[in-house]
Amino acid sequence: MLTLRFMGKRGKRNISPFQTAVIIALGSAAGDSMFYPHVPLRYALVIITVVVALHRALAIAQTRAKAVNSFLEGNP
Repeated sequence: MLTLRFMGKRGKRNISPFQTAVIIALGSAAGDSMFYPHVPLRYALVIITVVVALHRALAIAQTRAKAVNSFLEGNP
């Protein structure tokens, strides 16, 4: 929950396709350790931390570089 709060708040209409992919990746990482007993919870925590850190870094890059923003978000 803390890592999701760190990613920021957005409504359903403001979420981008890239953020949708990030949310699906986080769910998959958390689900693997819950469904498969041989996958330690530690692996899921590492994956979630890395994905959230990359998402945060890309969000900062999007605000600083227009080329990064248009690549990730696309143009209408």
